[in-house]
Amino acid sequence: MSFPDLEGSTYTNKYVIGYPISIQKLYNYEGIGPETGLYTFTDYNEDGRISSPEDNRVIKKIGIKYFGGWSNQLAYKQWQFSFLLQFVNQEQWNYNSQMLTPGSMNNQPVEVLNVWSEDNPNGEYMPYTSGANSEKNRLQTYFRNSTAAVGDVSFIRLKNVQLSYRLPVNTYIRDMQFYVQGQNLLTFTNYFGIDPEFTLRGFLPPLRTWSFGIQFNF
Repeated sequence: MSFPDLEGSTYTNKYVIGYPISIQKLYNYEGIGPETGLYTFTDYNEDGRISSPEDNRVIKKIGIKYFGGWSNQLAYKQWQFSFLLQFVNQEQWNYNSQMLTPGSMNNQPVEVLNVWSEDNPNGEYMPYTSGANSEKNRLQTYFRNSTAAVGDVSFIRLKNVQLSYRLPVNTYIRDMQFYVQGQNLLTFTNYFGIDPEFTLRGFLPPLRTWSFGIQFNF
């Protein structure tokens, strides 16, 4: 990217020369403090507090790196089989980017039950809060905009499969075919979230469906 006088513009904290415009500047998440149970982040300018733009310095390229697919069709006598595999290599926001402060009255994934405590020092999330807690709310905001909220969202998906059988031609029916078809049957991914194809809030994942049918001509 080329941007004359970027340092003097309002975009100086958003864009970086030489990087695509899809980048995100993130806080570097270091984990949960073993003594406090609170999220910790790298204090790059060592001023004793986490702030922007001083401390959100990690640059992540959000988006698809490459994608593709493989389709094939096999036939044997009256039988026919076809499929479509889709693959995407990408880095995107994961479910941590959408989480509210643990203990909030909102739908949450089951993973939030793995909270830090003296009995569970390896817990992944801050302890719950029963009321407004400004410090935890602030740390949760940093967490949602940190390296913990972005990751590898690559996936391989079996998008379509169809198996059909065509009856031999006879006097009454010129062509008849029975088929069964499946959509979005299998997905292989390490993504932490609802669906790697739709990572933004407010979108339902593609449905897994089966359909059966008959096609014929007289």
